[in-house]
Amino acid sequence: MSNAYTAHMDELDDHEHPLPPQDPVIYDRVNRMENAFAETIEMMRNMMTMFQNTMPATTTTTPGIPTPGIPTLATPSPITPLNQESPSKDYKKKAPKIANPENFNGNKYKLELFVTRCGHHFMNDPTRYATGRDQVMFAGSFMEGPAYSWFSELLRDAKLSPLNPPPELDSWERFEQGLIDNFGDPDVLRNKERELRRLRQVTSVAVYNAEFRRLNGFLKWDDRNLLGMYYDHLKEVIQDGIALIVDKPKTLEKAMALALQLDNRQAEKISARKNNQITPSQRNPNPTWSSPSPAFGNNPPPYRAPPPPFRLPTTPVAQSPPTPAADGSTPMELDATTPRRGPVPEEERLRRVRLGLCRYCRKPGHFAKDCPELATRTSQLYASDTYQSGVCRNCGRFGHYAKACPELMMNAAELSTAETSPLQPKDTPLE
Repeated sequence: MSNAYTAHMDELDDHEHPLPPQDPVIYDRVNRMENAFAETIEMMRNMMTMFQNTMPATTTTTPGIPTPGIPTLATPSPITPLNQESPSKDYKKKAPKIANPENFNGNKYKLELFVTRCGHHFMNDPTRYATGRDQVMFAGSFMEGPAYSWFSELLRDAKLSPLNPPPELDSWERFEQGLIDNFGDPDVLRNKERELRRLRQVTSVAVYNAEFRRLNGFLKWDDRNLLGMYYDHLKEVIQDGIALIVDKPKTLEKAMALALQLDNRQAEKISARKNNQITPSQRNPNPTWSSPSPAFGNNPPPYRAPPPPFRLPTTPVAQSPPTPAADGSTPMELDATTPRRGPVPEEERLRRVRLGLCRYCRKPGHFAKDCPELATRTSQLYASDTYQSGVCRNCGRFGHYAKACPELMMNAAELSTAETSPLQPKDTPLE
């Protein structure tokens, strides 16, 4: 073997960094590796020979009876699927995560909810909150204001006398009773009875039932005293449904179940009615019987003719002769049968602005908002038998009301222009 190594070392002489051929340390390491490798091969050969000797070429085995000379193998344990955790002795089930209670500042109306939330935590993870001290410390971490001042007094007493701490720190029942004595309602039964008598169904029966059960948990009344109160405080539509039933429930739970069923049915009817309604944007503006609207399927809605145009009363109204205007012109005569006036020409409008005339009757001394003729026409419109809703009471058009009438808005704009306009009349000077 040393000769082969020497030949190998001779081949390395041509390399850039050959190993030193006469180093005794390297020779010693190589010899020890060769000896260890030879011992390993010899041991494996002996094991193979022993295994072949223990298993003859032909063996007769009987089910259930071990064969002599062959070691009996233990039955393997069942394989756990990959998607299933293997059980172990140290396995600990994690508690579900729930919301922490809100900070309690001593408000008596929030004490019940705070105590209930703390009890929920203790039941959810009993291993973590096994002792009364752990439970009290958890509840104290969510206190503030006057409530924490009371809790800090307990901590101070425990610090001054560690061997004799206050009993409220080592018992959750004593701690809860201390909260009730200091921050609870002194007359809780009377107040809960008052709340129960004032309780009414406002939204759904489910909410009403939950609140009814909560308040009755304090009073512990029997069904005979609660059934009448429960029925009287339901909505009228639910009471009507219960009145139609011959065999009415005799217990509170059955009455609550029946009211909840009727309320669910009422909610289904309202939902179906909303789903069947068609918005104005989905309606066909010009429905015809030959081409029905897709929104209504094969049954188009009946055709509704548009409302007739507005007409002023046909009974003539006696009016005084028109008074000549300042420029000598005679204003237009108006009566109840006069049709709607058209727009005023631009030249006429500017002339009325210069002369300070009324934009409606062209008479001096007042503006359109104080025009007596416009007031008379408006009163006639109110008293008219042909008055229809949706019609402007000023111009008689559809689509707007008098407060948004374009003519009134134009008159107001002209009025503001006339008050600030530097124009002077050309034919009659203003005094």
